[in-house]
Amino acid sequence: MTVHLKDRAGAALHFALGARQPFVVGVATTDDVVTTLRRAVHADLVRRAAERHHAVVAVVAVGRVSPEIASMLPTYNCRPFGEGEPDVVVGVEVFPPYDAATADLAADPLAVRLALLGHHDHAGAAGDELARWRAVVTSWSESPSKPMCADYVGWCHDAIDDNLDTPRLLHLMREVETHPELPPGSKFETFAHLDTLVGLDLARDVGLTR
Repeated sequence: MTVHLKDRAGAALHFALGARQPFVVGVATTDDVVTTLRRAVHADLVRRAAERHHAVVAVVAVGRVSPEIASMLPTYNCRPFGEGEPDVVVGVEVFPPYDAATADLAADPLAVRLALLGHHDHAGAAGDELARWRAVVTSWSESPSKPMCADYVGWCHDAIDDNLDTPRLLHLMREVETHPELPPGSKFETFAHLDTLVGLDLARDVGLTR
C-alpha cells in the first residue's frame, strides 16, 4: 500500500508501506511549544496511517526536546520520541505551517488535537464537537452491536492515505453521526474503529456510571 503526501511546494511524496517494514518519522522540534506539538500530532497521524498497513513505525525528534514537550506528548495521544534516522521529517518536508492561534494550550489537549486535525477556527469549537461525539458514542454503545459501515470506513481510509486528508475524514465521520439509516450499533463500531486513526479517545466514557 502507498501513502501519498505532498511537500510544501505541492510536490508528491509517495511511501510504499509493507508489513513489518521499518518506517521512521521525524519531528522538527523548535523552542516554540505550540509548533512542536502541532508537528508531533501530524507525525502521529503518519504513524497511525503507516501502522494500519502493518509497517513498523518510530517517531523521532530532529532537534532538542525540552522536558515540557516530553511530558506533554502523551496528553495529546502522541507516543514518546524514539530513536532512528527519519525517512520523512514533519515540519521540514511534509506539512505546511498551521495557524498557531488554533492551538490553545489551556484547552483540553484532545480538543486541540481535533482542532489541528480539522482546521477548526479555535479549540473551543473543537472541544464542543469532541464532547458531542463522546456523548453519542456512549449512547450508541448501549444499542446492540452491528457491523461497522464498510463504505464509510473505506472512504475514511482513502482520505487518510491521500495526503492525510483529515478534514475529509472528519466530514465523513459527521455524515456517519447524522445518517438516518445507519443503526446505532453500526455507528458505534465505525467510530470506535476510526478513533484508531484520529486518536481522540471517543469511547472514553463508555461504561461509566451515569
